[in-house]
Amino acid sequence: MAESQTHFTYDQSSEVSIRSSLTDPRLGKYLRESGRDFDYTMALYLWNARLCKSLQFPIHALEVTLRNAINEHIRKLGWSENWAFEDGYLATLEKKAKAAIDTQNRSKRRLLEDRMRRQEFNKTVRDVEFRFVPAFGRLNTNDVIASLPFDYWVGMLGGSHESDWHATLSSIFNNLTPKTTRRDLWLIVERIKDLRNRVSHHEPIFHITDLVSSHQSILEVIGFRDLGMKEWVRHHSTFLQVWHDKPRRDGHKGGRKLLAFAEKIECLDDLDTPMITLLKSSQRKRRNCVALRHQGELKIITSDDIAAWLRSCEHVGLADLRLSIGDFLKHVDALPCTEVVGRKLPRGWRTQSSIRRTARPSLS
Repeated sequence: MAESQTHFTYDQSSEVSIRSSLTDPRLGKYLRESGRDFDYTMALYLWNARLCKSLQFPIHALEVTLRNAINEHIRKLGWSENWAFEDGYLATLEKKAKAAIDTQNRSKRRLLEDRMRRQEFNKTVRDVEFRFVPAFGRLNTNDVIASLPFDYWVGMLGGSHESDWHATLSSIFNNLTPKTTRRDLWLIVERIKDLRNRVSHHEPIFHITDLVSSHQSILEVIGFRDLGMKEWVRHHSTFLQVWHDKPRRDGHKGGRKLLAFAEKIECLDDLDTPMITLLKSSQRKRRNCVALRHQGELKIITSDDIAAWLRSCEHVGLADLRLSIGDFLKHVDALPCTEVVGRKLPRGWRTQSSIRRTARPSLS
């Protein structure tokens, strides 16, 4: 959704029209949040639409990554490339998850309806009962993979498939931490599925308190499969930019200080600290950033800076985690600038100063 460069004036006529079309029950959360100020209600409504749009790309990337990962998982279990039409595989799947077979059959019927003449489809497919809908020479497994809903792929990580994942989990998602289980992964994508459904059904999401964490979870699941893909999606995701641009009641541009969502940011003082300490500190933080205080200035080291350093080590094939932070800074092009905006911190913060970026934030 492109944002208009000019202000829209909500006169009585436009308010009546909009409220008639959208209806107060649909606007309920926005009206309550705005104190029934209609201008602010619509600003929140438009912001919500922008948030939904900004999440569509990361969620899309996750869906494609997940279904291709599970396709590889099925192949590693020994089934053929055309497993969606392999009776042996389908019979095994049916015993574990009959709903998965039903979903496949519905998808196959829809695909065949698009590829057959109506009379042929009615005669050979529509009114015929199949245990497993066949390909009729018109479909292959790649067609079926692309047509199956996200819920199907999330279900393939469910408990009924536990034994299948024992042999493949660590190779399909080779960046999982050793203690992360199939169930852990399933719970994460279940939560993402709920958010995806809200986005797809045009529901309010602006009030969800852990929306930033959900975006981070999307990136993390992609990274469990492929770190390069995660960085590409993070680089092109506009979610954080939109999230920071929450409208204000007075009609001025919104904007959140970095401190508003970088929870309990950790601050390091010693440039001789080894990189392993920096990595451990950033990994403990959901926003993956660490503050560095040196000679009276505050800087922020983000996962982008660490990724840039790791890329610079590719020619030797090994990153030296004993490297000091001072030497590390020589390998990255720029540290994001920060400025002190206040000395008084909310309870629980570890830094000595409130900080914000002077450039657009880019945290993963």
